[in-house]
Amino acid sequence: MKTYLLIPLIEVVFGLVLFIVLLISGRRHAARRPFALFLVFLTLWGVFTFMTRYTAGTGAALAWEKLVLASVMIASALFYWSIISLAGARPKLSFLYGFLIADVVVLALLP
Repeated sequence: MKTYLLIPLIEVVFGLVLFIVLLISGRRHAARRPFALFLVFLTLWGVFTFMTRYTAGTGAALAWEKLVLASVMIASALFYWSIISLAGARPKLSFLYGFLIADVVVLALLP
């Protein structure tokens, strides 16, 4: 297996291991749920990247690449949410709304 196919699979394995560790750990923390969702979309990002690289046809690869972009956008929003929850800070609403509007616009333009 070539390196460009192996790297996303390694990322998927690490994402799953971190998710399992997070589920097993007994502590309840405010950032646990957003970080778990972030790990799910990070793992999906790796799966979709692998499928993009593994697929032979350009049409199917483009469809997988659209899912990569969607998972990146959602993962970035969840990462922001988990960091805000971890720090116990209040997010700037103008930044948060602008970020979410940009995410929705990009996701709507994907098809």
